[in-house]
Amino acid sequence: MAIPKSMAFNLPVASWLKRPGPPSIGLELSLNRLNLAQFKPQPPGSSPVLQAACSLPYPTDRDTLLASPQSLKALLASAFKQHPFRGRRVTTLLPADKVRTLSLSYQFKPGQDEADIILTTLAQRLNEKIDDLVVDYIPIRTTDDRPERLVLIAMARRREVIDYLELLRRAGLDVVSVEIGQTAISRLILWLNGHVPDRNSLVINFGNDNSYLTMIAGRRLVIDHSIDFGEATLLERLASELDITSLQARALMRSADTHGQSEHWTSAEPCNDKARSMALDILLPDLMQLKDEIHRTLIYAASELHGQPVHNLYLFGSLARWNGLREHLQSLIEIPAHYPDPLGAFQGQRWITPDGQQDFCIATGLALKELTPHA
Repeated sequence: MAIPKSMAFNLPVASWLKRPGPPSIGLELSLNRLNLAQFKPQPPGSSPVLQAACSLPYPTDRDTLLASPQSLKALLASAFKQHPFRGRRVTTLLPADKVRTLSLSYQFKPGQDEADIILTTLAQRLNEKIDDLVVDYIPIRTTDDRPERLVLIAMARRREVIDYLELLRRAGLDVVSVEIGQTAISRLILWLNGHVPDRNSLVINFGNDNSYLTMIAGRRLVIDHSIDFGEATLLERLASELDITSLQARALMRSADTHGQSEHWTSAEPCNDKARSMALDILLPDLMQLKDEIHRTLIYAASELHGQPVHNLYLFGSLARWNGLREHLQSLIEIPAHYPDPLGAFQGQRWITPDGQQDFCIATGLALKELTPHA
């Protein structure tokens, strides 16, 4: 069941490194936007300086773009014309809907081939052959004396990995590394926390249907699990309660004004904050559910971290774009909650997008790969 080296995400960290050159561009094809970030070449030990960053909306839906190398090439040409990116080497990750993740525990004894044990245990867990999968893993529990170890598995269909790499190649890019999203997030958090080794952070990455809670201790991933909590369900609830569409509900929660929304909300001016506060009050039962999930994660983390405190909470993803969400959530939990500022931690020009800095989180974490030894 061993995966051919020509196809495998290079265990234990996905990386296909080729020739040296300018630092690679972090490239994320998110649900609605192409996100890019790059740092300048720096001597070892120097603080990273931004070379360029941009976030462009797709000219069509993502699935159509992924099927058209020429369309992606044209979008990239626009980005490279407007911003001073150097080279065409990229560190990237597969679109989220192409990757499945799960936590896998396994028994390990000294002298055994750990990768083979992981693949064997994974095949037994899935109860299917994994020959047509590309698999990567991130160690979670490997440092204590317990024989049972834990890893975060990321897997994708071989055909979909080939198609994605071929898409980028035909669009004129040189893929030097393919990563798991949690790795990019962990690396970014390491820099945001100032490389403090005993800084423990909880990250919530909000998705459309599910969200992920990840605990990071220094540069080590401690916990990663998904919860049934996403933007789509919350928007449906608001749409039903307020007699507006889901698109109008999203506009209300993301924008700073009510223009262009329904007459109901236009008449609710002059205070859009009041309208959002009302919407968040409607969602209080959902936020209480999220609070309970955070509490359970913190209890588990206390045992894994041997009583060390969790210092902060970072909010990523779709719901992190909602105005007022952090403040409402902060009133329910004890640890400080923050929106990450992925470019603010580094020298260089700042770039702003309609969704603020959230668009740059993953791309910046990817771009930091060649500047972050062992992370």
